[in-house]
Order: sequence, then C-alpha cells, then structure tokens
Amino acid sequence: MTKKDFVNTISARTGFTKTNAAIAFDAFVQTLAKHLSEAEVDDTTPIPGVGKFITYEKPARVMHDFDGNPVNLPPKKSIRFLLSPKLKKQFKAEANQ
Repeated sequence: MTKKDFVNTISARTGFTKTNAAIAFDAFVQTLAKHLSEAEVDDTTPIPGVGKFITYEKPARVMHDFDGNPVNLPPKKSIRFLLSPKLKKQFKAEANQ
C-alpha cells in the first residue's frame, strides 16, 4: 500500500478531503518519528489496535571491510515493532479466507 492508497482510504472512510487526509497522515508519521528519535532505550510506544514500537540498543561490534580489516561499530539505538494480538488475529483470519 502506497502513501497515496493510504490517503485515499482515509479520505473515503472519514469524509476528509484528500489534502486533509494527507496532512493528518504526514503529521502522524512526523510525530511518531520525532517521539521515537527522542525516546530512551527500552521505551515503548503503543499504537492501540496496531502494535507497539520498542527502542533498544544494538551492542558495539566488530565488522570487517572488503579487505578483511576490522572496523569497530559503536552501539546504536534501534527500533522493533511488535504487531498487536488483535491485528495479528485479524490478519490471519483474512489471509486464510
């Protein structure tokens, strides 16, 4: 599903104009991105009925470049997404039809 498809669906279901639906979608994405970038490690950001985002820290590790030389990578913050049980159940039910 593309952003355009998403905006069209929101517009059709809510009666919002496509412009207002796009503004709402962009605001949601920007707000979520800002919150997650400012979140501490192990913070959870739930979106009821959809799932939750969990921030965590990837540990420092050693990688190797193309020549086989070791490259130290520092720890970094990352994000996991866990699908809500309700949405997972709905997906499975619709996928098996």
